[in-house]
Amino acid sequence: MKILYSDILPLSLEDNQQTAAECFAEQTAQSDCLEIAVGYVSQASLEELDRIAEEYNIGKVTLIMGMYFVDGM
Repeated sequence: MKILYSDILPLSLEDNQQTAAECFAEQTAQSDCLEIAVGYVSQASLEELDRIAEEYNIGKVTLIMGMYFVDGM
């Protein structure tokens, strides 16, 4: 298990700290499927997930959504 950090201002990373986004990209590159549970989903996030699945050649994506906003869906 790792502690993941944010580099969104006003926060910054110190040496040897990894962001959640970096960890997600690293793990996705080693995967053939994704299982994700999230609290909020927008159309933009679904489009990004689709792009990531294509980029890393992910064969199956399971997405459990807690909430979503009618944002073009």
